[in-house]
Amino acid sequence: IGCRNGSNNCNDCKAMVFDTLLEECNVKQAQIDSQQEEMERSKSIMFTSEDPPITIRIKDVTGETLVTVERSIKMETLFQAFASKKDIDVSNLRFTLFGETI
Repeated sequence: IGCRNGSNNCNDCKAMVFDTLLEECNVKQAQIDSQQEEMERSKSIMFTSEDPPITIRIKDVTGETLVTVERSIKMETLFQAFASKKDIDVSNLRFTLFGETI
């Protein structure tokens, strides 16, 4: 940016450019902060204790079992409970979704 007096060394112009850039940075930071706050709100809304539980169908060689669990439960916990109940090793269990092992 050229200075109004024709040189490129005017301190007033340098200060004005600096102030403009600083203001732009502050606006961008405020936008980022706002987006981060919105993401945190979304995360807290996604899985709350108010969400209805889900029913999972567990199939094995003896048939199938329907289990109703909270949405926040970890699949690892469900696997361990099922393996314990059936007296089998948890490493023998597989999770499939629509017939595909995940």
